[in-house]
Amino acid sequence: MAFLDNTEYGSSTLRYPLQPPVMDQDFNGDSVDGLTGRTDYLRVRRKKTVYTDAGKDYYGMNNFPRNKARSDFHNSIAYLAVPGGINSQYSPVYNQANLGVGGAAAISALGRGQTFEQVAGALGDAARSVLPEFLAGTISSGANALSGFLGVQGNLSVNSLEGLTSGRVFNPYVEQIFSQMNFRNHSFSFKMFARNYKEAQEIKKIIQYIKVGAHPKVGENVDQESKLLDQINDKKDGDTVTVPKTKIHDFVKDNGGTLSQNRYFGIPDQYELAFMRMNPKSGEFNDTLGYNYQSQTDTTSMNLHYKMDTCVCSGISVNYTPDNQYTAMKRIDGSMIQVPAVQMDVQFTEVRLLSQSDIMRGY
Repeated sequence: MAFLDNTEYGSSTLRYPLQPPVMDQDFNGDSVDGLTGRTDYLRVRRKKTVYTDAGKDYYGMNNFPRNKARSDFHNSIAYLAVPGGINSQYSPVYNQANLGVGGAAAISALGRGQTFEQVAGALGDAARSVLPEFLAGTISSGANALSGFLGVQGNLSVNSLEGLTSGRVFNPYVEQIFSQMNFRNHSFSFKMFARNYKEAQEIKKIIQYIKVGAHPKVGENVDQESKLLDQINDKKDGDTVTVPKTKIHDFVKDNGGTLSQNRYFGIPDQYELAFMRMNPKSGEFNDTLGYNYQSQTDTTSMNLHYKMDTCVCSGISVNYTPDNQYTAMKRIDGSMIQVPAVQMDVQFTEVRLLSQSDIMRGY
């Protein structure tokens, strides 16, 4: 499954801005108010999972342990100067559980390691504690039934009855129970200005590079053969083949029409993201993450800001009038953006859940 645009951009490196900001030669890198003497970039690299490597039956398992499926990488890599407002979202999910007095008593007894008989006794005590709530519930249910029978309005709850008569409500014994972790999101907003013709071309290439990877393949660019059909055997009557499996294939192809030619989408690309630092004198990037793509391991413990795992592009928006005023270039050229400035908002979502160990490693 090759990249359709693998040779589209003419260079293995796409970068904005083309020229880094001029830095003072005399900088103090360790001073809190001194210049770094470097320019930080976000590296965006597309990749695809190889679904034809022998011995792999399932290509998920991005959680625990991590899947080691082989990936092919795009020939080009995009570097964008780190924008303002970078943020990473961590979203644990908790559910509220109303244990009630019975549930609270059972959990308390089990937590103390009591025997079954002791747990049963604790539940008996809890039942006696439930009696006031049971009586209040009976009274409120009777009052609501009477209102319904007479066709009048009324909805008296247990807590409403207790609150109006005694100035108190029943304790529901509420607990917050951890449910799951959502996948981490990374949001970036890049405002890019074309200061010359070459940079206008570079901006368009970067936008296209990210947009193409976020979309699926379709039609002739995707293998439309069904692997499930390949597993169908010849229909036999004894040793005689009555219906060859090739006829089943031909039937599907001949009767599917255009639907069979567009039955499958090719899954969009994944993205490897990392914060990089560039030396403005040499133009070389320092891989502060030290990530080895072959072994999928970190070769150094140093990282810039935080590490990011493999992502998919879950949203992209390109605003061609970021200043709310339309201004077009005098020159019309399809190889470049036609406005002096664009704003690209991108959201990436990781495909692997993070654990405490991952956070300790810098994610």
